[in-house]
Amino acid sequence: MGDREDLADAVEELGAVLKNVVFDRPHLVLADVLGELREAWERASAAVRSVVTSLRAGGLDLEEKLATAGLLGSSLRAKLRGFKAALARWRAGATTGTLLRVLGWGNVFLGSLASVLPGAEVLKEYKEAVEQSVLDVHEQ
Repeated sequence: MGDREDLADAVEELGAVLKNVVFDRPHLVLADVLGELREAWERASAAVRSVVTSLRAGGLDLEEKLATAGLLGSSLRAKLRGFKAALARWRAGATTGTLLRVLGWGNVFLGSLASVLPGAEVLKEYKEAVEQSVLDVHEQ
């Protein structure tokens, strides 16, 4: 599997975690914004699909942009290894702490990806809103 495919898989996994939190684990999310996060999921989900499609379609221009953003080779593998480890901890025991680790590792690649693929910015902003909501609940 190539770097772009691995990155596409990570974007899909992050999207699945976000959907799971907002729709299946509402106790982790600030009640005041839960309705809006559920409404906004449609756009975030479309962003996931768009980013994944773009990554899988590829092209030389995309390869160059990903390389410049640190999203190829050992740099990407380090980011994805951390993300996958956090994801495994979340799946083994879904707690606020394990969720925040997944979202934190998602930050590591989403910020760079948003500089390469405009659709990733929508997903990044959605993830940040969910993350802040989880933090707000956690700190109450």
